[in-house]
Amino acid sequence: MKAINDKGFTLIEMMVVVALIGIMLSIAVPSILSQRPLWKSNGTARELLTNMRMTQSKAIRAGEPHAITFFTATKKYTIFSDNGDGGGTAGDGIQNGTEATVKEVPLGTTIAYGVIGTPPAMKGGAIQADGVNFTLRSGNKSVIFRPDGSAEDGTVYLYPTTAATTAGWQRAVEVVGNTGRVKIYSYDTGTANWI
Repeated sequence: MKAINDKGFTLIEMMVVVALIGIMLSIAVPSILSQRPLWKSNGTARELLTNMRMTQSKAIRAGEPHAITFFTATKKYTIFSDNGDGGGTAGDGIQNGTEATVKEVPLGTTIAYGVIGTPPAMKGGAIQADGVNFTLRSGNKSVIFRPDGSAEDGTVYLYPTTAATTAGWQRAVEVVGNTGRVKIYSYDTGTANWI
C-alpha cells in the first residue's frame, strides 16, 4: 500500500495562524501608534540639539557669531550667520543686513514650543509663556553662539500637541552659556523634575 504524504499544512491550519496573527496585530498596533507623539517629541528635541551643536561648530570654525532665532507663532527656527554682512550688526542675535541663513527648520504640526501644566523651569525662575527662555530681540527670541564656543544661557521647551499627550512627553533643550554645552531633559511626572 502507498504511504500518504502528510507534509505541509492544511487550509484550516493556515486560516487559524492568519487569524491569530490578525488578533495579535489588532492588540499591538494601537499601542504602538499611541507612542508616536513621544517619538516625535524625542526626535524634535534631538534635531534641535544637533542643530544647536552644528551652529556652535560653525561659529567656532568661521570665527564669527552664529545664532538661532525661534519663531514661536509659526513653530519654526532659523539658523544664521550673525556676522554683520551687508550692513547688519554682528553678534546682535538679529538677522539683518545680508546675514546668510544657514538653515530653517519647522517643528511640524504635532510639536509646539511650551509646556503642559506648570512644571518647574530649568535653573529656577519661570518658564516663559511661549516656551522659549532666551533673550527677546526684535520680536523673537534667539541664542547666539560665539567664536570661542560659548553661548547664552537658556532653554527651549517642547511638547506634543496631540490629544493623547502626557506631561511626561515634554522635552527641554538647555544651553549652558559659559561652555555652550547643549543637553536634552525629559520631564519626570513622578518626581515633578526635569531629568
